Amino acid sequence: MVAEDYVMSDAGCFSSQSDASQWTVIMGRLKQSGSNPNEVTLKVINITMSNLTANNVAILRLASQPTLSDYIQPICVDQGSSTFSIGTQCWVAGWGRDQGGGESVCNTGTD
Repeated sequence: MVAEDYVMSDAGCFSSQSDASQWTVIMGRLKQSGSNPNEVTLKVINITMSNLTANNVAILRLASQPTLSDYIQPICVDQGSSTFSIGTQCWVAGWGRDQGGGESVCNTGTD
C-alpha cells in the first residue's frame, strides 16, 4: 500500500488480465494458505500500468480504504532523490511466483 487507497504491484501480474473488476487485494495475510483474522479483502476499481519499461509497475486503486493496523500499513516510496550506497540495508516483502511459475512464497529480506 502506497497511499490510503492505492497499492503498487508488478505490472507483469496484470499483462494477461488488466480488467480491474477481476482482481482483489488481500491485506494482512501472513501465510498464503489458510486465513488470518487480521486480513481484509478489497476490490480493485482501476489499474494503471507504467509506460516506462524499466519500472514494470502497476498502481491499483482500491474501492475502499483498509483500516490501518499492526498488519496493514503503507510503505514509504522513494521520491527519486535518494541515493543508496552499496551495502545499505533495505527491506522488501511480498507474495510472488518465481519465473518458472513455482509456488507463491513470502519474499522478505535485505539487499
